[in-house]
Parts: sequence; structure tokens; C-alpha cells
Amino acid sequence: MNIKYLTCLCFFCVIIIPRHVKSDVVDEELILTQKEKTAFDKFKAAVYPKLSLEMMKHDVYLLRWIRAKNLDVQLAERDILEMVKFVRVNKIENIMEEDFGDIMDEFPYHMDIVSFKLSPIGYGSTEGAWDIRRTILQGKRTQLMRYVYRMVFGVMFKVVEINKKQPNVTKFNVLVSFDGFNLVQHMCPLCVSTYITLLQLYERYLPGCAEEIIVINSPTTIHVLLNMLRPFFSESTNRALKIFGPNKTKWKPYRDARIDPNKLPEQFGGNRLDR
Repeated sequence: MNIKYLTCLCFFCVIIIPRHVKSDVVDEELILTQKEKTAFDKFKAAVYPKLSLEMMKHDVYLLRWIRAKNLDVQLAERDILEMVKFVRVNKIENIMEEDFGDIMDEFPYHMDIVSFKLSPIGYGSTEGAWDIRRTILQGKRTQLMRYVYRMVFGVMFKVVEINKKQPNVTKFNVLVSFDGFNLVQHMCPLCVSTYITLLQLYERYLPGCAEEIIVINSPTTIHVLLNMLRPFFSESTNRALKIFGPNKTKWKPYRDARIDPNKLPEQFGGNRLDR
């Protein structure tokens, strides 16, 4: 019988789904071809006992990883073991418990809301903050980079947390506002390298894990920079990346269809008054 396969995130196993099952019954991402299943099974068997973070042990995460490596099991194994080393050396497992002091005030980034689909949202704005140049000149580069690690992995930890109650939640969203942007404060060489590090960490360690990365109030400089980087991004990242300029009439309807505006602070065009 001609069949496809479905990765079941809830039970961390692979079950067989007949081809005649309608595609809207299951997430298309979780349907495997025979070639994908063979590569996935081999990859999982080789690396599963060596994985450390809980998120890495989810079948859907491993499936995205092997697909990101074009089903090259040897390459996928090598790269994920490099990630295991990165996680161990940088103590990522406990990074959410670290005290980042004034860094959190200087670089506000929140993960306290979810989308209409219940996916966690990481959101931050350059308005009145994010002076990367000043922070680095103050000798805080190491602390800042650890904070970047926290931003990248923290929102995926939220996915794992929510997934325990909502098994259909396997991705996160990101909302970034460049309102208040200025070239000196936000586009110095050190600043640009920090933005690129953020994107590289996501590309390297969380392939396909973002449903959408929505950029609003983007000035021409940022718009040009992101579009210049697009050829270096994976197909999944390019699909996720949505860039909007300062025209609120264009980005607000798009955002409001995904995120309840009553949950967002005013600086993101929302109605919440507590920040």
C-alpha cells in the first residue's frame, strides 16, 4: 500500500498514516516521504541518546533538522552534536534563570503573550532602548551576547512548555519594531554584527521553528539590510520573514489577524497600557 508517515510530537514516535487521509487532518509539515522517514529514523537513532535540551528530543524538531540538512544524515548528526557542545559550554539549559541585571532594561524583550494559534511570541522594540554600541563600549559585550542566547532559546523553551498542554503548538512567532531607529545608535558595525548573530543562531540551531518573524516600522536601511541577507537565509526563514515599513495601515491589519492587539503595548500599535 502506498503510504506516508506522520511524526507524532505528543508521543515522540512515528506512526503510519494512509495516503487517503486528507491533508487538513494533519499538519503537512509532519507528513514524511519514505526517503524522509528512512533518513529521520537513522538520524534519530544516532543522536537521541546524546541530546541534552528537552526541545531537541521532540520528533518535530529532529524532523526539521534533518530536512534543513537535505536528509544528509552524516551532516545532520555532526551539526547537532556541535549544538550539544554549544549548549553545554554556554550552559543554555539554565540561561533563563540567570540574572542579567540592567541588560534586560536596556534591551527590553518579552515572551509573555501568545498568538491566536497559542504560539508564544517574542517581541522587542528599538524605541528608547537597544543602544548596542554604548553597551559594548561599556565592556558588557559578553553579557550582551549571553542575553542574545537567552532571546533565541527562550522563546523555543516557551514552545516546549506550551506544547505539553497544546500539542499542536510547535513553533513560535517574533515581532520586532524599529520605531525610534537611528543610524548611530542602531547601525554601528557592532550593532549590525549583533543582529546578524541573532539570525545566525536561529538559522543554525532552530531551523524552521519560527512560524513568522514580523518586522514593523522598518526604516529603509533595515529593509535593505534584511533583503541583502535573504540569499543567505534558508527557505523556511525567508518564508517566515515579513518586513513592513512605518506605514501602520499596512502592517497593523496583518499583525492584528495574528496577535490580539489588547495583549500588546502601545509601542507595538497595541492597546495595553502597562508598558
